[in-house]
Amino acid sequence: MTKKIILTLLLALITPITAHAEDPVAITAVGVWEGYQFTENDVKTCYMISAPRRSEGVTGARDDVFMFLTHKPRQKQFDVISFDAGYPYEKGSKATLHIGEKTINLSTSSNIAWAEDVRTDREMVDALKNAADSGDEVSLRGTSSRQQRTKDMYSLNGFNEVYKAITAACK
Repeated sequence: MTKKIILTLLLALITPITAHAEDPVAITAVGVWEGYQFTENDVKTCYMISAPRRSEGVTGARDDVFMFLTHKPRQKQFDVISFDAGYPYEKGSKATLHIGEKTINLSTSSNIAWAEDVRTDREMVDALKNAADSGDEVSLRGTSSRQQRTKDMYSLNGFNEVYKAITAACK
């Protein structure tokens, strides 16, 4: 399954059903991050995506795993972080994002983890930009509906450059 298809499916899960969206168009790719944009019902969306460099605790079949950062300027939504775990999370569980010394609890539903509020998204983006400058990686820990604990480690190589490109494309 391509990243474009996965994004379309992810966006379908987190936004109301609407008319057909254009296929995503590449903005840039730097390091392990890729940036795209697409338009749906005259609403432009820009996003960046990366897969984990490595995962621990995976003992069964698992779909593709990704971290997303999304901008929807017309809806005044910027810096929205979400994760697709590639499995359904345990019902009512939290995922935990570790960025350097910072730990952030994320809500989960189905296979998606996200921050509950704009403040937390902005806090995550600031921490990710700082960690990228330091060459650090981040990890996301979660528990599947089968009680399997996982840890996905994401590189931030190229994060800041792709972030700047999608932000410029989606002013």
